[in-house]
Amino acid sequence: VLVPTAVTITQKPIAAKKEHGMGRARDADDGAGPTTTVFVGNISEKASDMLVRQLLAKCGIVLSWKRVQGASGKLQFGFCEYKEPESTLRALRLLHELLLGDKKLLVKVDAKTKAQLEEWKAKRRSAN
Repeated sequence: VLVPTAVTITQKPIAAKKEHGMGRARDADDGAGPTTTVFVGNISEKASDMLVRQLLAKCGIVLSWKRVQGASGKLQFGFCEYKEPESTLRALRLLHELLLGDKKLLVKVDAKTKAQLEEWKAKRRSAN
């Protein structure tokens, strides 16, 4: 019940932002790009779903968070979809190997997402 409320709260400022008169030029300056998905693995059993979601939200706007059961039947990993590539890069930089409970988080992206991030970074560099 708490998770959908958090999603609604984080999404409301986005809608308000798009309604401003600045339009696309402002969105480009804010780092808008493709939504990207991050794999979050090696999650401690001691870490609640809400705690992991809050950690992910510290890196940027989370569009969705799905925690998945591993082969053992326990919730061990999940997938986080971020609104902006900048958030994904921040999560990779800050959360990978972060000690959470008794385990270090594994935060990574697949090859396709990695290529998208590299392309987005190159566009940002050329725009600046």
